[in-house]
Amino acid sequence: MLQDPDRSSFEVDMRREVNDLLSTGTVSIVSRSSIPSWIRPLQAIWSFRRKRAPDWSILKFKARLCPHGGMQIEGENYWHTYAPVVNWRTVRLSLILSLLSGLKHRQVDYVSAYTQAPLDCELYMNIPPGFIVHNTTLKFSNSSTRGNSNDYLLRLNKNVYGLKQAGNNWFTELRGSLIALGFTQSLHEPCLFIKNDCLVIIYVDDCLFFAKTDDILDSIIAKLSQNFNLTSQGDVGAFLGIDIRRTADGFLELVQPGLIGKIISFVGLEAESNEHKTPATTILHADPQGANREQTWNYRAAIGMLNYLSTSTRPDIAFAVHQCARFSSNPKRIHEIAVRRIVRYLKGTKEKGYILRPSTTRTLDCFVDADFAGLWSSELANDPISVKSRTGYVITFANCPILWSSKLQTEIALSTTEAEYIAMSQSARDLIPMRDLLHEFASATKLIVGDTVTHSTIFEDNRGCVDLANAPKLRPRTKHIGLKYHHFRSHVLSGAIKIQWIATKDQLADIFTKPLPFSTFESLRYKLLGW
Repeated sequence: MLQDPDRSSFEVDMRREVNDLLSTGTVSIVSRSSIPSWIRPLQAIWSFRRKRAPDWSILKFKARLCPHGGMQIEGENYWHTYAPVVNWRTVRLSLILSLLSGLKHRQVDYVSAYTQAPLDCELYMNIPPGFIVHNTTLKFSNSSTRGNSNDYLLRLNKNVYGLKQAGNNWFTELRGSLIALGFTQSLHEPCLFIKNDCLVIIYVDDCLFFAKTDDILDSIIAKLSQNFNLTSQGDVGAFLGIDIRRTADGFLELVQPGLIGKIISFVGLEAESNEHKTPATTILHADPQGANREQTWNYRAAIGMLNYLSTSTRPDIAFAVHQCARFSSNPKRIHEIAVRRIVRYLKGTKEKGYILRPSTTRTLDCFVDADFAGLWSSELANDPISVKSRTGYVITFANCPILWSSKLQTEIALSTTEAEYIAMSQSARDLIPMRDLLHEFASATKLIVGDTVTHSTIFEDNRGCVDLANAPKLRPRTKHIGLKYHHFRSHVLSGAIKIQWIATKDQLADIFTKPLPFSTFESLRYKLLGW
């Protein structure tokens, strides 16, 4: 970062960061000779970041001073490290419920969140590069020498970014404050806290609040501000790099034009005029003897950005991205071309996203499909992966997608019916916990209007699979999948889940299993995304 043209902007924030840490008492300067010789101080590291808005414009230049957590020793200066983050399915479900119930929402950001939690052990850090000790403070120095910095250390008085336990300490502190205010931590989503008149979703230092009235939100945020330094950013407008817009008809649209623009630039297609109407036309194969790549952009980095896009706001590219991701270890020319096709498709739909337009039918349903041995005609016949089938499913609430997936099955199915049944079982592993979460919403809050969901329907377009799922017995030809894939039978028998046949033309999950012609793709995209 300090070799870039905007170096001076980072240097300004380096000074601010050091001054903030000292003025708030997060760190203090001590003489190296004053600490026991057996204590090994941690190396100081600068972390630089250009913080961006969803449209990818730079909001600010961020310089953060961190200790080298890799030098810590488990059991000596850290113990617990796990800190959960909210799943996007929970965020989507909450946004849908806010539309159905007319909830107010607010976004809150905690300023230097980690430093607002206590530290659980004694730790020291070297004086950071670029600074020297001067009159009990740190002074910026352009000199390459360390000056007197070897004679001093920084004592860590509070939890700081970079420590292995930093995330855990912060989450524990915030959870304790919410529980003290009467919230209950969800049994199914650790980052969801529920009160009878309010919901809170946590993603590290970003929080979403939902309540019936602004007064409730103001009261909760005011109480939290007594313990934390936070800023209320008004209605939810941008969350985790996603622009959440209010549509003309009062619904919500989730878009990521900034990320799409970055992807277009990353693969060198800014000046490219060609656009495609679909993200994929063929099923890819390994092509070990094929032509090598011609472009220099990082294939894995492009897949990483596309994968985040596909899992957050663009399910229409999920199949295309997943099949390109399979070849990240050894991409060839055909895989490079496939990625560029996805980007050309995105270029024509840059301002499009995912419209939350819930229906009045509050049911949690699932559409599931499988492509039996779909790789057989493309992969080498002597490779076992050539007979793997692909699973695709989407779980909807009030006809809005909240979770989708496109992936290869882990074992080999022996028939189309078996492949479809395996896919159904995989989708049920997500559907059943989502039902539990939805019931928790209903029982613990007063926010949901209407009847609680009594059952979910899994829509399947293979009649053999429907018959197999509804039959209360094992059959000789399917006995070998009994142990692993009949886990959801009790839910079917109890009536909590219903299995229903659906025509292929109405099967939303078809878009996650194979390349589709434009007319079919466009029809399913409209049903999923609303455009």
